[in-house]
Amino acid sequence: RFTDTIEATGPAHPGFRRAHSKGICVSGWFEPSAQAPTLSSARVFSQRRVPVMGRLSIGGGDPYGADNTARVRSLAVQMVSDDGQEWRMAMNSFPFFAVPSAEAFYEQTRASIPDPATGKPDPQKM
Repeated sequence: RFTDTIEATGPAHPGFRRAHSKGICVSGWFEPSAQAPTLSSARVFSQRRVPVMGRLSIGGGDPYGADNTARVRSLAVQMVSDDGQEWRMAMNSFPFFAVPSAEAFYEQTRASIPDPATGKPDPQKM
């Protein structure tokens, strides 16, 4: 339901993600400071270096969207320690989060589907 609803908010872009369509993947290493093991017992803080994969993106479903007008920017990161523990983090730079739950987000997204007659979301539903 979420995917279909997100996709209905704008034109389809086959071959691209429905949300956060424009982005770039990154990889590298996390190298904790010497003090890190004193702050946490997590394995990623006691290894010399941990492989990192990530994705930087802008919100929305337009893979050609303008970076300078994006309201939301995101960073997703995965680190895997040498004993197989996975850390997955997702961070968004929302200026605010207007709804308190996943169901409310779903309803808000449904309300932003453009009316076929006007090509814009119905302000009453919003």
